[in-house]
Amino acid sequence: MAIRYSIEDGLSVDEFTDVLRRSGLAVDAAYQGRGIGRELLNRSHEAAGGKADVTLLLLAAPAAASHDPKAGLTKLENCRGIRREGA
Repeated sequence: MAIRYSIEDGLSVDEFTDVLRRSGLAVDAAYQGRGIGRELLNRSHEAAGGKADVTLLLLAAPAAASHDPKAGLTKLENCRGIRREGA
């Protein structure tokens, strides 16, 4: 599977599975509540191919979960991971 990945922007796209994984997304507290995070997600999603063709997975801190419904995100139960040591 070919994967494009950029650590700088926390974005990876699996070219053959049509999945966009987004992480490292944060909005400064002084600018929160203005839809900036939602717009960043939407633009990332569109750049990767759009909602009709690409699934977006967001890796985020638990404290950010309250923003999920506003951004159109739903909790997925079929994801698994191995946490880093000490987390």
